[in-house]
Amino acid sequence: MSYYIINEIPVFLTTNKLIILRDCVLKDKDSIFRVKSCISGFPENEEAHKLMFRYLKQEYEKNKEEFIKFWVEFDLKGEEAKEEKTRQNHGSEIRSKKRVVSPSYS
Repeated sequence: MSYYIINEIPVFLTTNKLIILRDCVLKDKDSIFRVKSCISGFPENEEAHKLMFRYLKQEYEKNKEEFIKFWVEFDLKGEEAKEEKTRQNHGSEIRSKKRVVSPSYS
């Protein structure tokens, strides 16, 4: 599970939240960049991590309460807890379901 520390708050990213974050941050990047950003050692990977950290920090500064609700809290008994098993069995299904969910802060 990926994580970032934002203003001393640990943000653990479930697979679904990582997909959402990557989609938000890399939406303007071409497909080659997106693939390389998944491979350790490539400059694109380091740049993607910096962009994701910066995005999370900006979201925190916009609205701390909404940030914590969406990015920090997760359900240990519900769907998020089952995510890894579901991902192994139905990887493409998770990807298609979660693309409709995106953070919105007003």
